[in-house]
Amino acid sequence: LDVDDDLTLTAGTLDVSASNYGITVGGDWTDSGAGAFTERAGTVTFDGTGTLNSNEAFNDVTINTSGTITLGAALDVDDDLTLTAGTLDVSATNYAITLAGTWSNSATFTQRSGTVTLDGTSQTITGSANTTFYNLAKSVTSAATLTFNNLRTTTISNNTTATAPLPRSPSR
Repeated sequence: LDVDDDLTLTAGTLDVSASNYGITVGGDWTDSGAGAFTERAGTVTFDGTGTLNSNEAFNDVTINTSGTITLGAALDVDDDLTLTAGTLDVSATNYAITLAGTWSNSATFTQRSGTVTLDGTSQTITGSANTTFYNLAKSVTSAATLTFNNLRTTTISNNTTATAPLPRSPSR
């Protein structure tokens, strides 16, 4: 599905189907909450300028634009977030991003005072651009790995938080 302008979900279900079709949006993504988005393993690509305002999770998100995609709500990505061109801006409201897969930044990320929470296992921060996070959190329920690209600089300008369960002591 290739939408050259805005995509608005007001009722019903948008399902990428078992074939995991991709969706490309050239403007705003607006999900009022009355409709439903079934992301399955599909990728949503933003290739224009607009606001991403969704109350549901995405599987993969790609920002590939000459403009700016601004968050209008918190962004939840169940797999990978890829910035190939353009800008992803958390907005003056500082909407949070939660990511379970790889963060790949080869473009511009405007972090403002937002928080990025990594909640998956074996995650990587990579890409050809340096990345600055305001707050970066790693939150998991079991052992996990976070790998940084050693060829790029990753800066955390405010707080870093790592949350994991404490190891159990052996039974006696």
